[in-house]
Amino acid sequence: GRVGGGLRGERSSAARDMAAAATGAEPLTAVNCAFVFVKPHAVTEATKDLVREGLTRRGLRILNEGSLDAAEIDSKKLIDQHYYAIASKATILKPAQLNVPADKFEAQFGLSWANALAQGSVFNAMDACAVLGLDADALDAEWAKAKKAKKLVKFGGGFYCGLIEVEGKAPIYVFNGFFMSMRSKFTAPGASIYYYVVDWDSAALSWADFRGQLLGPTDPSEAPADSLRGQIASRWQELGLAAAPNVGDNGVHASASPFEGLAERLNWCGATLETDPFGAALLQSGVCAEMLQQWTVDPQVNYVDGSRGSLFDALEDTDALDCISKCRTLARANVDFLYEQDGTAAREIAKVIPYFPFKGIPKFYDIGGFLSMPEVFQQIVDIFVARYGTLEVDSIGGLDARGFILGPPIALALKKPFFMLRKKGKMPNARFSQPYETEYGTREGLGIPRGAVKEGDRVLLIDDLVATGGTLSAGIECVKMCGGTVVECACIVELKFFRESRQKFYESCGIADVPIWALISEEILETEAELPADYQDDGEEH
Repeated sequence: GRVGGGLRGERSSAARDMAAAATGAEPLTAVNCAFVFVKPHAVTEATKDLVREGLTRRGLRILNEGSLDAAEIDSKKLIDQHYYAIASKATILKPAQLNVPADKFEAQFGLSWANALAQGSVFNAMDACAVLGLDADALDAEWAKAKKAKKLVKFGGGFYCGLIEVEGKAPIYVFNGFFMSMRSKFTAPGASIYYYVVDWDSAALSWADFRGQLLGPTDPSEAPADSLRGQIASRWQELGLAAAPNVGDNGVHASASPFEGLAERLNWCGATLETDPFGAALLQSGVCAEMLQQWTVDPQVNYVDGSRGSLFDALEDTDALDCISKCRTLARANVDFLYEQDGTAAREIAKVIPYFPFKGIPKFYDIGGFLSMPEVFQQIVDIFVARYGTLEVDSIGGLDARGFILGPPIALALKKPFFMLRKKGKMPNARFSQPYETEYGTREGLGIPRGAVKEGDRVLLIDDLVATGGTLSAGIECVKMCGGTVVECACIVELKFFRESRQKFYESCGIADVPIWALISEEILETEAELPADYQDDGEEH
């Protein structure tokens, strides 16, 4: 296959060592792993030999190497994924799928974004080529005209729209029209890249030196003479290149960090998170697969200082172990982007949580709907596991009684202890909270098993629904009595209309700093239960 040693099959010793280091154990080695390729303009046998020799001379091990031709790069959109931030607007997504700032669009073009969509006059760059009958270079020339005429608007990093006016054609609005020319260098008939998957001991060569000294800077005229880019620049005729290298066509590409190397191996080589050494190490360190997949396209993320920026920029030039540590820190800072309340996944799950009248409450939400559907129940468990594997907890407490259903499968998946918080009289050898208020009335207190929580433990509390927050407040009190800290209270459903009063209540209790997270709010729970004619509201109050 195209992917060789260290990328498929069982996890490598490097993956195990990096994961062990990330979780506090001593590593045996600290292995960096990168993806390197000769760019299409420089693919000659002589260049491939030069790069191969340059890599091995510095002690890098070539795990795999091979060629990818234009047809495969084009059909699988490999270069589009590589430059995703730019390409997503140019080739992958349609205009209606883009988050276009309507005010900026109208300010630039004098037409509302809604009307432009309705008129069918907006296109991504790939579709614009077809509509206008232009090839990549011709569209690039038209884009340059629009830029000169100040008929472009920038919406954000790598996100542009231009008014393209071609004689004999209706004017159209095009996103990232410049990308097609970039793309064509990789997809033109006869083009190809030649790649190398390499690894090395970071103690022998840092990632910064791998890029700065071995690869050389982006501008080959500034590259050290013995770097790969420096050698290609000075020997381009001897190597059989058609023209001297420049900033864009600089001979060779290499990953800017261990994480970028992972993203590139997933894209270009068909590697998987589970079998790639660095991917496996990240998973083992507690960063979930869902987040890692989101990160492969270099999204904007929250930095630990409160600012936002590129994920790839945050990890640039780090070595493997430092990169894993930073990924774990960034994962905690960005956990809320994994699954948003009332987001896509939540809306699907909400369809199977019906409501019905109960004890004077017109809309009682019950989780019985998804408990009868194993695939939905598993999805919910997976969502909670992804979130709380990232937040790092020591144990999980389930609140009487539906927390006993939700907590154990999550605890098992995370390999964490589970304990029950029970109502008075239901459990021996327990410590109890003060009486607490719920939407149903006053309760005597909630009990926690003695010894379930130790001093300093980070605890996750789980229940099916949060309304006034009374039961959760009692659970928080129990954990604090034992010397633990509640990392978060997690629920399937939050009744948001109680949020303001709950916050005031928690402030009065001194627990307003404990976050509450729920996947679904009552705002999207719209399924009314189909009750039989003889339905009786004869259940016990909670």
